[in-house]
Amino acid sequence: MSDKILSYKNYAGSIEVSIEDGCLHGEILFINDLVSYEAENVRELQTAFAEAVDSYLDKCQREGLEPDKPCSGTFNVRLTPELHRSASVAAAGKGQSLNDFVKDCVSDGVSAAVTQDPGSTPERRHLRPVPAKVRRNAG
Repeated sequence: MSDKILSYKNYAGSIEVSIEDGCLHGEILFINDLVSYEAENVRELQTAFAEAVDSYLDKCQREGLEPDKPCSGTFNVRLTPELHRSASVAAAGKGQSLNDFVKDCVSDGVSAAVTQDPGSTPERRHLRPVPAKVRRNAG
């Protein structure tokens, strides 16, 4: 476990501190549904996160809904036209598609980051969580 991210059943959870409320809190990351949890100490937060994941999965199953997966495997990358062209040329020079070239670059970058700081993940801006329950986003 990173000191910034909780992990359970392939879901990641944030760790936030509320000075005002005197508690720790977080939410399941990288899903469209809002699932939050809170506790008074780190050990309880780990337990609350695992319970929130289990509760989310159970609720989805009971209601016949497909739970959001933490990541779909696809994302858009915005580059400058110059970097886009350079990446395309570099990919062609290696006999790769641009997609495969970018996958390799991301994989290399993640491997290097993990080697420098095992368990690290990029930081994310968090919304203030609501009490531990599941809400479906409209849309």
